[in-house]
Amino acid sequence: MGLSQLRCLPDFLVARRRTAGVYDELLAENGSFHPIRDGGVPAYWRYLAMPEHPIDRTALKSALEEEGIAIDWPYDPPLHLQPVFQRLLGSEPGMLPHSEQMMSRHISLPMHAMLREEDARYVVERLVWHTSRLRARAC
Repeated sequence: MGLSQLRCLPDFLVARRRTAGVYDELLAENGSFHPIRDGGVPAYWRYLAMPEHPIDRTALKSALEEEGIAIDWPYDPPLHLQPVFQRLLGSEPGMLPHSEQMMSRHISLPMHAMLREEDARYVVERLVWHTSRLRARAC
């Protein structure tokens, strides 16, 4: 199965990069989130975004799930706070404050090779709407 998937990899990458381009464009227009990049050439296994302002991720996730949109935060807690590393290395909260702060805020938007442009546009539309609503309620 892995070998058959490898044959599709170039097409998967093109599709994921196209979706990421839609996310990039729409998030830049709105300004409520910005993509997280490491400077490399991403394969977009995940599309990570950081909110510009604090947001209740759990409430956002629940609101989007009601509309059939799944978001998550795959890198929280950060690696050094995973139980196995805390046990083996003695790592504890506060050792990497920047990483801990970033990982407590980021989200991962839906990303797969079959996601259509209109799907990506809908995701961002609903993300922005729910984010605005949650921020207004928090004030």
